[in-house]
Amino acid sequence: MSISSKYIIFFLIVILCNCNKKPQVIVSTFSPESDLAYNNGYSLYPSPLESDKGWGGAPFKWHLVDGIRTKSNYWNMGLAFTGGVLEYIDTCGWRQATINFGKPVMYNRVVIWLYTNDITSLPDSFQIQHWCDRTQKWLLTKHVFNKRKQMDPFYLTIQNECAKKKIAFVVPYEEIFPAVKSSKVRFIFNNCGIDFGWINEFEVYNDSLSNQNRNLVVKNIPSK
Repeated sequence: MSISSKYIIFFLIVILCNCNKKPQVIVSTFSPESDLAYNNGYSLYPSPLESDKGWGGAPFKWHLVDGIRTKSNYWNMGLAFTGGVLEYIDTCGWRQATINFGKPVMYNRVVIWLYTNDITSLPDSFQIQHWCDRTQKWLLTKHVFNKRKQMDPFYLTIQNECAKKKIAFVVPYEEIFPAVKSSKVRFIFNNCGIDFGWINEFEVYNDSLSNQNRNLVVKNIPSK
């Protein structure tokens, strides 16, 4: 057998091993204790009050940090942004949710739990940003594209899990990145072309390298 043939066989084995890994998603009602954005209601921080306003039955900014990812009735929960294709209350455009920690903290992962009844109503591209106290400006942490396609293998699993637990359909947008130290974190997207955007919970974590893969909510994401 030639060396080139060995490489080909090894390459095929690697591909097969990767393909055998099934996409996994952990759907649970409550955020874990390690969530840096959680506020038990007895403190000013972390604060979501710098987020854009909501409308209708979901104008509640404080719900973004209450530790509840979803519940049986989606009404009267979370922050549903104005705008969108039907321009609820306001014209469509950029919308953002901000968590102010009140002091600089280190973090390297966020999970945005979005309520939806149609995957096409979810943002397809967005940015995670962090605040620079020195320049008083937002800096780019991560720019995400084609998120709906990336999450496509997970939707049926998430729907089934939510149905079993009799909770509203909620989709986790999870992103990891090199650790940053900042007093604020922001999720920002443009809701022109989608329904409007509805966030139930905004979670922030600082995982150790040894624990990060184990802590992930969404696992075995297929390659783009």
